[in-house]
Amino acid sequence: MLNISKKLLLLNIVLSQTILVIIAIILSFFIKGNWLFFEPFLKIEIRFDIFLISLAGILFLLFFEFLCWKFISKENFFDELNLILIEKFSLAELSIIFLSGSIVEEMLFRGIIQPFVGILAANIVFTLIHFRYFSKKYMLLEVFVIGIVLGIIYKLTLMLYVPILCHFIVNLITAMLVKKGYLNIKAQ
Repeated sequence: MLNISKKLLLLNIVLSQTILVIIAIILSFFIKGNWLFFEPFLKIEIRFDIFLISLAGILFLLFFEFLCWKFISKENFFDELNLILIEKFSLAELSIIFLSGSIVEEMLFRGIIQPFVGILAANIVFTLIHFRYFSKKYMLLEVFVIGIVLGIIYKLTLMLYVPILCHFIVNLITAMLVKKGYLNIKAQ
């Protein structure tokens, strides 16, 4: 197992998210012509159809993840860094990490890149930033499917909080299931 301290892991998370925010600000300027990278956050409507789209997205993504865990061997679907993250941080700490990650990633990929290049191209870039999975083709496929679903959710609702919420809830539920022992992500 990798020997990485909680402090160093947190530093890596903060640095990677900061880099994505900087990229979002720069792309917002070049794509939209202004620095208003936060503009997609300003539209928030709470309607029953949005609730149904969110619920369907969350349930589909969780079902897809469970299928992956059931039918793909742990050796092909294991990331040591994810295990370390889940083991070293409390659920409250993971909530903050997952929420900030969901906000930053969805802001960049759904809020800025997707409207400019479309779901598929934005999702290819989304998948590429998860480069640590390149040696794990099934994990890369999982990230790709998750990105497509989140892209569709954003296209259907045009409200950034919806894919942010779905992304956050799926990550949090998965971590909770691992922490409680209902989901074993350790390679045999």
